[in-house]
Amino acid sequence: MWFVLQQTGSVLQTGAVPAFSLIGRSTLGLLGGALADRLPRKHILIVADIARGCIVALTAILAMQGDVPMSYIYASAFLLSAFSMLYDPASVAALPDIVGEHNLVRANAYLSTTSRLVQILGRAAGGVAIAAFGEASAMAANAISFFVSALMVLLVTFPPPDYISGGPLSIRTLVADTVSGLKYFLVNRALLAVVLVALFANFSGGLTAGLIPAFAEMHLSGGVALYSALLAALSIGEFIGMLVMGALGARLPLRRSLSFSILASGLIYLALSINVAPGGALFLFGIQGIALAISNLPIRTLLQTTASTEMRGRVFAAFIAAVNALSPAATAIGAVLAAWLGIPAVLAISGVLLMASGAVALRIISER
Repeated sequence: MWFVLQQTGSVLQTGAVPAFSLIGRSTLGLLGGALADRLPRKHILIVADIARGCIVALTAILAMQGDVPMSYIYASAFLLSAFSMLYDPASVAALPDIVGEHNLVRANAYLSTTSRLVQILGRAAGGVAIAAFGEASAMAANAISFFVSALMVLLVTFPPPDYISGGPLSIRTLVADTVSGLKYFLVNRALLAVVLVALFANFSGGLTAGLIPAFAEMHLSGGVALYSALLAALSIGEFIGMLVMGALGARLPLRRSLSFSILASGLIYLALSINVAPGGALFLFGIQGIALAISNLPIRTLLQTTASTEMRGRVFAAFIAAVNALSPAATAIGAVLAAWLGIPAVLAISGVLLMASGAVALRIISER
């Protein structure tokens, strides 16, 4: 997004990047879950990493040559997200088999904590790399990181793939598996309530998904240093939240954690819509990260523990696709509104809608 903002100066074109990314997440991502239940998950993780590394490497090469068509940027955003949704269901589905269900909450918390710690360092380093060497060099380093990830996965020992469904792999079986993942939520009213709340909350928050670079550059006049610092602050908050959730384990009920997280996010967006200083924005992004961790971990653990091992991949993918179904439209709408009304107005609208989502969560989600 930062690269597009610098090339075009357009909030609308910058906001289109996450919109295409979310389209890939909510469409082709469904097949990723079905594949995660039919193919060895370790192989899926390695292939997804290599594919993403190649996509980013090509982007870096084009950027070094000074000729990156916007159509390629949007296509790469779509494909990166689609391959991420090949990777993520396989990763989530494999974890319970590796650590055992009795260690699952803490394993999720500490795995996510490590991920956020790396994000903190990576986002800070990314800002320094862009400022010192330019966007193309930062993209090249990003591409290398995917290849390193593939090597790390290769070194992990996975249990035998006993979960793999019978029958030949075909378009028909993939579609049937995908449909079964979606049906899983329709027959479970408690999970369906979580999906509906997350769908509305993601639409509300999605209005601002493409605005962070412009918020840092145009609204706070902070440049790439502030943009990377905002992302790092978000990861620091998530890091703290993961540590808290790891300590609490399963003692924080889903309804309370999800409602609190969404309500807090709404208040944070309303606060950001006021003319805050860069320091205040950094603090609020950190609090937002904590709120995200408090909601995301219980949901992930709920999906892992309620779905059988042979269904985990498609159930997780169906959940992600369902709750992000409106997000591409939300991101596009947010970019249009920002160009028309300004970024603060979109932040305020998003905040009000998120608070409404949190209130709905308190009413329709059953306690667990």
